[in-house]
Amino acid sequence: SYCNDQSTGEIKVIGGDDLSTLTGKNVLIVEDIIDTGKTMKTLLQLLKQYNPKMVKVASLLVKRTPRSVGYTPDFIGFEVPDKFV
Repeated sequence: SYCNDQSTGEIKVIGGDDLSTLTGKNVLIVEDIIDTGKTMKTLLQLLKQYNPKMVKVASLLVKRTPRSVGYTPDFIGFEVPDKFV
C-alpha cells in the first residue's frame, strides 16, 4: 500500500475467499511493480497454505531499494532505481 509516493508498510490481502481452487495447480502471479517485496512475500505465504503445484511471479518493474526484503521474482521486465514511478 502507498500513501503519496511512499510505501506504508501495511499489507492487507483482500479477496481470495476460495483459494482452495489453486490446490495442485500451476500459478502465475503477474505484478506491475515490486518495491520492497514485502507484499509479494506475504501473498506467497498465504498461497502456500493451499498447496499449489508451482507458483511463479512475473513483474514488469522491480525497484532497486535498500528497503528490500530480498525477494526477487522469477521473471523481471525492467529494474528501476529507487524513485517514484
